[in-house]
Amino acid sequence: MKKGVAVLLFLILFALFSFKLVGSYNFDSDFGRDLMWMYDIAYGRFTLLGPKLSFGGYYLGPYYYYIFVPFLALTKFLPPGVLLANAAFFAFFLTLSYIIL
Repeated sequence: MKKGVAVLLFLILFALFSFKLVGSYNFDSDFGRDLMWMYDIAYGRFTLLGPKLSFGGYYLGPYYYYIFVPFLALTKFLPPGVLLANAAFFAFFLTLSYIIL
C-alpha cells in the first residue's frame, strides 16, 4: 500500500473523529479526575497507581495518564488537547489496522 493512501486515510479518519468533538463533549467527573492526575504527573508528582475501580477494590494502571500528559502540556493544559490526541490515536490505529489487514 502506498504511503499517500495511508496518509490520506489517516487524515480523513482524523477529520471525521474530531469534527465538532470539542464543542459537543460534556466534561464529566471521570475526565476531570483524569485531568487532575495528568496535571499532577506533569508537575513531577509521579504515580504507580491509577484510579480505583468501582468493583473488587482493584487499581487501574496509570499508563493512560502518562500517554496523554505530553499532549496536555503541549496545549497549555487545555482539556481539548487530550480529546484531539485521543482522536488522533484512534485514527492512527484504525489506519494501521487497515494496512495490516
